[in-house]
Amino acid sequence: MKVYTVLFLLICLCCSPCVMAKTITVGDHSTSSAHYSGMHGQFKYSSAEFVLYDYELKDTGAISAMALYKCSGDTSADLDSVHIYVKESDTGIGKEVSLSGYTEVFSGVLAGSAGKGWVNLTFSAPFAYSGNKNLVILIIRKNGRIHAKGYPAFAVSFSNTKAYQAAYFLSDSDPWKGSPAQSPQNQYAQYRPYLQLTID
Repeated sequence: MKVYTVLFLLICLCCSPCVMAKTITVGDHSTSSAHYSGMHGQFKYSSAEFVLYDYELKDTGAISAMALYKCSGDTSADLDSVHIYVKESDTGIGKEVSLSGYTEVFSGVLAGSAGKGWVNLTFSAPFAYSGNKNLVILIIRKNGRIHAKGYPAFAVSFSNTKAYQAAYFLSDSDPWKGSPAQSPQNQYAQYRPYLQLTID
């Protein structure tokens, strides 16, 4: 009887689909900066919007986390009020910071830490990526606490293409406040975060 039980369990294990999470790294460490991460510690409001092309990702599935490579910073500089949005798109970056078409996948705090290394941000719900379009990520910090020092800088990749892959925004005043409300104006850049995506 025990032999049959063991055989049954082995058959179940062999026949069950094995789903392994994959890590996709996009870009390289060209330089480091706080400007292009969307989480600048010296400003109350900041954003970064950037495109990851389908030919760079070469995969499909549920994206469950994103990691940025931190180059500097200390434990005293938590980055609060961080929001991450994701969408698929055939196009690139618009002139205005707009939430149109985006799905929010993260809302929380990036805890301060000493040293260098990957900082993982787990999504509140996985984002289903089809692989048929580009992936566009928008990171916004809204009304965050200002740090005079110790705030992190992140590794960024440089692109020498004419088509801008990224844009950023920095301000100490609420860019969405006013009547009528105005959307922040993107500053186009040739740098975007060096990152990793976890796809299940």
